[in-house]
Amino acid sequence: MYVWVFERLGQSQDIEEQKREINELGNLARSVDGRPRKGPRVVLIPGVLGSAIADRSLPPAQARAICEKNVGRWISSSGPFYPCSRQPELLWGGIGSLHWLFDATAWGERMRSGNGWDNGGNVVPAGLFEIDIRLGSTRIELKPYASLITALRQAGADVLVFSYDWRLSNTHNAALLAREILRTWFGGTLPQVSPPQEQQITFIGHSMGGLLARYLLETQPLWAGLARRLITIGTPHHGAPQTFLHFIGRTFPFPRRPYYEWVDALVPKLAAAQRSAGARLLPAPVQTAVFKSMASAAELMPVYKFVQGKSGLEAYRDTYMGQNHPPTGKPVLDIIDNLRRRMIDDLQLEAWLRMRKLDYHCLAATGVETVSGYDRDRDRVLTTREGDGSVPLSSALPVHTASSRLHLKTLATGGHAHARLCERKDVQAYILGTLRLRDVASASPHTAHAAKPKDAFGEQLIQPDDFLAMARSILSGKPPGVGDVLCITRLMAGDGGGPLIDAETERVGTKFMLKNPPKHIAGREVFSVKSPRHGPFQYIWISSTKSTISHGGMLFLPKKPRPHELQAVYLVTFNPERLDKRFADACTNAHHAEMQLVGWVEKQPWDWRVRLGTVLISNRSRKKKIGYSPCAHCCDDLAKFLAALKDLQRRTGRTFEVEAGMTWLTLYKYAGICPSHPTTNASLGLMHSRGWKLGGPCWATPPPAQQPTRRPGRDSTVPAAP
Repeated sequence: MYVWVFERLGQSQDIEEQKREINELGNLARSVDGRPRKGPRVVLIPGVLGSAIADRSLPPAQARAICEKNVGRWISSSGPFYPCSRQPELLWGGIGSLHWLFDATAWGERMRSGNGWDNGGNVVPAGLFEIDIRLGSTRIELKPYASLITALRQAGADVLVFSYDWRLSNTHNAALLAREILRTWFGGTLPQVSPPQEQQITFIGHSMGGLLARYLLETQPLWAGLARRLITIGTPHHGAPQTFLHFIGRTFPFPRRPYYEWVDALVPKLAAAQRSAGARLLPAPVQTAVFKSMASAAELMPVYKFVQGKSGLEAYRDTYMGQNHPPTGKPVLDIIDNLRRRMIDDLQLEAWLRMRKLDYHCLAATGVETVSGYDRDRDRVLTTREGDGSVPLSSALPVHTASSRLHLKTLATGGHAHARLCERKDVQAYILGTLRLRDVASASPHTAHAAKPKDAFGEQLIQPDDFLAMARSILSGKPPGVGDVLCITRLMAGDGGGPLIDAETERVGTKFMLKNPPKHIAGREVFSVKSPRHGPFQYIWISSTKSTISHGGMLFLPKKPRPHELQAVYLVTFNPERLDKRFADACTNAHHAEMQLVGWVEKQPWDWRVRLGTVLISNRSRKKKIGYSPCAHCCDDLAKFLAALKDLQRRTGRTFEVEAGMTWLTLYKYAGICPSHPTTNASLGLMHSRGWKLGGPCWATPPPAQQPTRRPGRDSTVPAAP
């Protein structure tokens, strides 16, 4: 059925015709031999990314021409995954959207069509996310809802699948859901009395789909009378912390699957294309811009404390202060309140359900590493194993204790994670049992054994503390005082090109050497160190800024990119000499850890430096629980460093601007170490005025910048702010 649906849609002449066919095919899919189904009525509401979306402004001929230009010679027109003949107007959710990977900037612009709130612009829903392609013995099948829909229909249910534009507000999509239900089952008119039980509806909401259904049922009294039950699957009832991190660009929303592994497996030329043609799979800046344009992203943010600040957990309203939805200018808090204020409070939910004679069933998975919070000062993503990879267990279960009308189910560990929860056999068995339907597939003696489930997004996140542990191990043989300051720096490209560092090695005798090393390194030899959480890492030594000292830090070679890291490059630089009074009279801060980083970056070619999109520094130490702030002179140099990078990008016509941030744990002041230039609030203010985002003791509100003092042997002039 679904293959035929997509083939029919691919033959449509325009997007309006496709929408009409979607309705017609949906009605046909809910029948057997042309007869309407008599079983229980079920509405399935997918989550974020679960619906395919298309650009209706692109006629098929124009979409195909754009596609052919994008893919060029990299994908054969005779192959099974050639996108230009498979709905190339798709922006997400099908094979036709593959070509946008070669023009991610244009994809991002089209994805931001409309106002992101209640107007989708040129973007319209186009069915469910479904990909199923074969190449010889290789098969990539990504149908997160197909098996559940099949199980329900085979068991006799009358299933309505609600495909929607998941970028827009749930308050807007709830109205569209209501209209579709009325059109399908009630002749387009809302009944004024509750229908008989056999005509009442079971709502099944995966992820954000559960919130959408709750908003409809809890804000429209007559609608609660049409419903028999709501089943939520991995729904963030209280929000998901990773949503906020996506919003601020700390992690990235569009998953590695399907595109990364799909393309790796089926388009082997793309790796070479990335290096020669500058292609990149959904670059981080594009992902962040698209995500911030979505009102639904704000509605998924937690409504509880989850960010660790200087004085403990922040109130979530303080966390979101100053965050806005760019297309509308609405504060994030207003968007959250607009959704939440009319929904039933957790403490009153059981009583409300009893009054409405309605049941809620909340299914939650656990055992997969899940973002649970954020330590702002340490720039550390906090995780827990009590979650499904996206939603913490405490949010997927809205209350602690089940009751007669509020049913809670924690799934066994080891199955699919968040994105593929609806494929799990235990989820499908629970739903069929709740609807009192016979599981036809399970009862059949000829049912094929399902493949062993795999966690889709269960990888552990790489944290600055992981590199801190490895740096401490590497420096364990160094003299005391070396490494009193460690700058753990994450660098990311902002242009969507290839990786910043070529990690390819070659064997020379008994040693491994970096084949194409960057500038300013102490040698090509590659060393290895083991991370307690991530296994072995390779690194090389980078040179010091002082000619009398050989080593100034370690450059860790990137591994295969993870969904949340996207080709990040990590350096750990350190002070190669002691920080004490001996340097007070003529200190030029050349031996400071921050200057090892600045010196290394400045030694790279200009066409490498101009690519930098992110510079994040976490100051730590070989000593426990210490991480000094930059001294006044380093603040001066870091301000100049960032201003120079931005000026270079502006002069070379780059469309993005480097973003920089720095955190520390301990204020750098007179304590017998380099007493001539302690950190001051004014010196931090100078960094802030040049664009640095700062976090740590002594930094509260941005003070007015002051002119830095000159130092022996070093020009302290800072370029004007761009």
